Order: sequence, then structure tokens, then C-alpha cells
Amino acid sequence: MPFAPRSPVPGRIRIAIAALATAAAASFLIAACSTEEEIIFGDPACPANRCQSGAAGGPGSSDCTTPDENCAVHFAADIFEPIFDANGSAKCANAQCHGNPMDIQGDLLLVPGDAFSSREALLAYQFDKPAGPYITCKNPPESRILCNMFLGVGVTNTYGKCLTTMPLIDELGAQPLTESQLELIAQWIACGAPNN
Repeated sequence: MPFAPRSPVPGRIRIAIAALATAAAASFLIAACSTEEEIIFGDPACPANRCQSGAAGGPGSSDCTTPDENCAVHFAADIFEPIFDANGSAKCANAQCHGNPMDIQGDLLLVPGDAFSSREALLAYQFDKPAGPYITCKNPPESRILCNMFLGVGVTNTYGKCLTTMPLIDELGAQPLTESQLELIAQWIACGAPNN
């Protein structure tokens, strides 16, 4: 019978090393299968349900299908250009806020100079805290956009306050909304948020 040379490592140590190697491999396999991503129920393409997932008249947008086209407030001329656009007072569509498709802040993209696309994005946007549509057509009190607006230090927003208010006035020279600007947005929503 041939004689096998003895291993320089004693048997107990070999078993311990094999057990450690097995445990390390198992840990690696488990870690490789785990994820740090947030598990999202609902639309998997919509992180935290804050996506631009619908369109005018889509889910959560209430009655956006029959807006009042004779609304005195015009989205492009009265709201988007003077307030929301990149050069508007609030500068929402500025590249450092919601106007950069490569670095979308808050999952909301407002296209600089494009009132139509920006309106569609606002209508489709779903707010998460408190949950609900950012714009609920014909129902300003249920529209999260209004409680999300900052009116300045010491000025009370009659629609309340939800999450971080916008605009962030410390950046870009953006100005807080005036009460009359907030009411223009509310009137436009009450008209059904027409594309006018």
C-alpha cells in the first residue's frame, strides 16, 4: 500500500479552513443576491411613486380631460414663463433645479422654454408625502403643488406646507412666489389646468 505524505497542516486546521472558506463563499453568494435598492410595489418604473407616469386626464389627475379653455389664466403666459421657466422668478426649469434631464431633481423634469411639455410633466407627477397628484385638476386644495410652494419668510401659505417648499431661494437668485402668483396657479388648476 502506497504511503501518502502527511500534510504540513493538521486535520483540525484543514477542517476549520475549509469551513471558513465555505462560509465566506456562502456569504458572498448571499450578498450577491441581495440588494440595497428600495423594494417598490406598484409600477416598477416609478421610484417612490413620484413619476411622471400619466398624462393629462390620466390616473390621479382628476378632471383634466375637460378643462375650461376660456380660463382667464394662461399657463404659458401667466404661470410658466414668468414663474416656472428657467428665467422666471422661481427658476424651476433652471438646469440646477428641475430643468436638467441628466440630473432631475425630485423626479420632475420641467423643460426650459417648453410650457407644453412642462405642463404635461406637472399633470403626470405624483407627489409622495403627502401622497397624491401634484395637480388635481379642478380641485386646488387637493393639488400638492400649492402646498409645495414657498411664499417667503413670515408669509403663510393658505394651502399649508408639504415637504420641502419650492423654490429654494438660497440658490440661483430664485424668488419666493407671491400670494397673487399662488392664486394664479390655483385659478388655473380650478379651470382644469388647460393647455393655454
